[in-house]
Amino acid sequence: MVNKFRYIFSNKDSNEIEKITYISLKEIEQGRLIDDLKKYTIFSRSIFTGQRDQKNQEIYQDDVFDWASHSRGVIKFVNGQWALSNKNGIFSLYGYCSDGVVVGNALLDKDLLNHFDFKTLELEESII
Repeated sequence: MVNKFRYIFSNKDSNEIEKITYISLKEIEQGRLIDDLKKYTIFSRSIFTGQRDQKNQEIYQDDVFDWASHSRGVIKFVNGQWALSNKNGIFSLYGYCSDGVVVGNALLDKDLLNHFDFKTLELEESII
């Protein structure tokens, strides 16, 4: 598995999200982010889980993931494994990859967290 990351950059002046970059560790080590860091502030950095959803989209840390009929969770690294986290518990991502889809990012799409699987859940750093 290639170590791959998703960087979300915001404008240094306005704090508006302006750029999303997908980059490997090798490219980071070669200095590919240097120009971006001069122009932007890092809003978030997420790690690629090595998994793809049923639409073959890459799944990253902090993605919001829908599976089964009505279930939704946020992708987190918990106890040494990638997991789906919501008010009902923590579920291993590997059992659900082919049955679900990425619907957004928890840090960019806060409205996605209005789903009933997050109601009554105190959203803290361990969840999102």
